[in-house]
Amino acid sequence: PTAQGPFLKESLNMVPGELRGRRGKVVSRDGNHVMVNFEGHFQRIRCIAQDLSFVDTEEMRPGTKVMLKPDLKAPAFGWGGVTHQMVGIFLKKLDSTVVQIRWPIHAGWKGKIDEIRRADQHIGSNTAPFVLDLRIRAAYPVHGGILADKIGYGKTATTIALIDRQLKEPLPPIPQVDRGNFLPAKGTLIVVP
Repeated sequence: PTAQGPFLKESLNMVPGELRGRRGKVVSRDGNHVMVNFEGHFQRIRCIAQDLSFVDTEEMRPGTKVMLKPDLKAPAFGWGGVTHQMVGIFLKKLDSTVVQIRWPIHAGWKGKIDEIRRADQHIGSNTAPFVLDLRIRAAYPVHGGILADKIGYGKTATTIALIDRQLKEPLPPIPQVDRGNFLPAKGTLIVVP
C-alpha cells in the first residue's frame, strides 16, 4: 500500500521533517512498525503504522478486481460473453493500451484499459458492487475415521504414525457419568477386515 504522514506521536522522532506529509510505499511490516520508501528519498524510514494514513493510488495492478465501465457500448475486441455486471481480475497489461482480464466465463479476455474500471470505484451516483473475498478455515476434533487407500499408498505407515502420535497425547477426560465404568488406556482401536 501507499502511505503518507501526518506522523503523530512516536514517529515524529524517527521521520525527517522534510518527509512529513509526503507519499511513500510500505515495503515491510514488523509488528506496529512499517518500513516506508518515500518518493525522492533514498533510504527506508521506520514509522509507527498507526501514524500513517494509507492512500489509495487507484492504479490497477495484477489481482485488482475490475468491471466494464457502465457506459461502454462495444468493447474493442468484442464481448466474449462478458457483461457489465461481472467482476473480473486484472491479469496484466499487454501493451500501453491493451489489458488481459480473467472473467468468470472468459479466462483470457482482452480489452482496452479505458474500457474497464476498478470494481470498488464509485461512478457518479451508482453504488459500487459489493466484492467480498472470503476465506474460512474450520478446525474441529476428529474422533475416528476410515483409512481405505489402495495397496501401496502407505496405510501401514500412516497407522504407525497415528499410534506414535497418540502415545504422546494426554489421556482424554472421562465424563462424570461414566467414571467408574471405564478404564483409562492409551490405545488405538484398529479394525481390519
